[in-house]
Amino acid sequence: KPISKIRLQAVTPPIVQTFYTELQETQSVEMVRKVHRFLHSAFEKARRIGLLSVNAVSAAEPPKRTDKKDIETFSPEEVAAIYDAAKQYSGGKYYPFIMLAFASGARLGELLGLCWDCVDFDADEITLRRNLTDTLSAGLQLSTPKTKAGIRAISIPPTVMALLRDIKRTSDVVTMRGYVFITSNGTPFLPRNFQRIWSNIVKLSGIPHKNFHVIRHTHATELLAAGAPIADVSRRLGHSKISHTLDLYGHAIPRMDKVISQKVSSIFSI
Repeated sequence: KPISKIRLQAVTPPIVQTFYTELQETQSVEMVRKVHRFLHSAFEKARRIGLLSVNAVSAAEPPKRTDKKDIETFSPEEVAAIYDAAKQYSGGKYYPFIMLAFASGARLGELLGLCWDCVDFDADEITLRRNLTDTLSAGLQLSTPKTKAGIRAISIPPTVMALLRDIKRTSDVVTMRGYVFITSNGTPFLPRNFQRIWSNIVKLSGIPHKNFHVIRHTHATELLAAGAPIADVSRRLGHSKISHTLDLYGHAIPRMDKVISQKVSSIFSI
């Protein structure tokens, strides 16, 4: 992280504030607030033992906590419209990417950072172990997930794997790292540039704009609504705790009260 390269005594409130702003590009408000609490505690201890004269973090303001919003998802009709638009836009070159996004529920950076060494055509799986990010201070970076849960192998439908196989077969550009999705120059996509591509596809589809992350919400919500075990969905999303998955998507789990009642009668001979 950029702030880790700055000498402790050289850290100022504006530096901390900029760090929070950049962190918000990839993390939730609550996560940034947790980072603020951690930094404040660490800098305060440094002040108490004489390493600092003032706590620079005290003057920085973390983002305000917002009321929890309902999770946005795409309806089946909207998903179909997005598929059609992706096939039409720019000759359909981004259609495989959009299909893989819906099939995997992966984050944008995880998909942009996907390399061929993490695509297993025999097992119909991809392994998500890298994340491509772009910030003003650090530029384009390929990093590893923050938790062990973030590194995961997930199954992908054969029809989508076939699209990836076509990309590999027809590509005449070989990149140093072997990125699956590349620009015409053979370079990886900047996340902000792909966001613009996504906006154009959504506009072409004729549906109201929703950000790319809504694909991930839709993936998780539909899996749970279809009866997929929450533990498996949580692992697929790369969540370190099932409680986080439940907090976000618990509303999508079908109610089983009547089935439970029948099991209670059977178990307890009622």
